Amino acid sequence: MSLLNLATAVFHSQGTVLAAVAAKHGPIKRDELISVCAVPAEDGTDGDVARLRAALARWRDLGLFADEQDAISLRVETRRGFTLDELTDRLPAVCRRLVLQEQHCLPLWGDGDNPTEKGVALASDFARGLAWALAQDIYDLGESAAEIEALERSQVTKPRTIFQNTGRWPGLRVWARYLGFATGNGGDFLYDPTEAVRGELADIFQDGESMSAEAFLEELSARLPVLDGGVYRREVEANLRPDTWRKPDQGHLSMSLSMALRRLELNGTIVLDRKADAGHVVSLTGRNYRTWASFTHVRLAGDQA
Repeated sequence: MSLLNLATAVFHSQGTVLAAVAAKHGPIKRDELISVCAVPAEDGTDGDVARLRAALARWRDLGLFADEQDAISLRVETRRGFTLDELTDRLPAVCRRLVLQEQHCLPLWGDGDNPTEKGVALASDFARGLAWALAQDIYDLGESAAEIEALERSQVTKPRTIFQNTGRWPGLRVWARYLGFATGNGGDFLYDPTEAVRGELADIFQDGESMSAEAFLEELSARLPVLDGGVYRREVEANLRPDTWRKPDQGHLSMSLSMALRRLELNGTIVLDRKADAGHVVSLTGRNYRTWASFTHVRLAGDQA
């Protein structure tokens, strides 16, 4: 199975509509849910029924919906009187955590040296592709599927592959942006995980205290394993050729995570402190691999704490 294959892809817009109706009226019969959400085609038929059924099945498998005795309900806690806007705002974070669960991503590749997707998890192509994209020079990453295919072939050790075909690249861009790992569109698209990182800060800093850079990054990578040090990221990097893929310098973060932490610091969400005699120092990597700044501790800023 695949999350990114455009031929059989389901998108977040379909999941959002299904979630909204299920939250308001659930438990609701499967056929009734599909009927309420379907938009008639120009010829008067329910043109998107097949897509909605596929979307419901996919998100049920990922854990967003419960299906008991043909009755669908949403597995998201909502407060009394919630609005559609509130649910829509929450869904990306909920879906991000579901998609990145190990049972949905591992194994990343087929058994042994099998480069196909036989036997892999539902979202393994997403985890594989996103971990690879976030490990790149995000400022100089090609836009076209052909450019990405050439870069992938130059970096990945055979018989491994990141994308089974060029059709997966557009799907990755769509899902990465929705789940908080990218910004922009078209020519200004950038693999920037700021929103995904922001979404984990409240849980990471539950006691409001400053954390060492090492402890913060360990906790962050456990929650978002496609980032530096995460289990999916480490496995992908282990299959990249060191002569064609440039690993961040010693003690430096990737450009993508550096971008996220830098943005969160500049907008007053976090503070990156450098304490004297603190030990482990981490540096941010900017454009052209220059060092932006170094820090030893991280804390929430001001009213964020």
